[in-house]
Amino acid sequence: MIELVYARTADLIQSAGTPCFVGDPPENIPPPYAFVWGPVPTEYALTPAGVDEQVDLEFHVQVVAKEAASVLLLAGALKLLLRGAVLPVEGWRVFPLRVTGSTDVQTARGVVEPATDLYPAWTTLHLRLQATKENCP
Repeated sequence: MIELVYARTADLIQSAGTPCFVGDPPENIPPPYAFVWGPVPTEYALTPAGVDEQVDLEFHVQVVAKEAASVLLLAGALKLLLRGAVLPVEGWRVFPLRVTGSTDVQTARGVVEPATDLYPAWTTLHLRLQATKENCP
């Protein structure tokens, strides 16, 4: 289930015009771009038959751009895009995504982006996914 949410989050970001990937991005991709990552989920509220009924999980969107100011602008746009987005998954009632926070913008001082001669920068948006299995006993 969570793999579909990661993929649909990346698709939503991609549809808004920002290249986006699940997991590590391809090597040598120029900024701006984003990638979705997070833990392998640990579902809870198992029935005696072992059926997962609920998911409550934090996952992340890494936002990378040419410089810190560009990261802030792109992260703000992605925050608006993702806040409240509903990513349907068959068999699940998926609640709207919540943006729960972000990291400070960081700059890579060891690597210069060749196209811009700037140090690339990034931040991480934290998202909360909650879902309930439909038609549970």
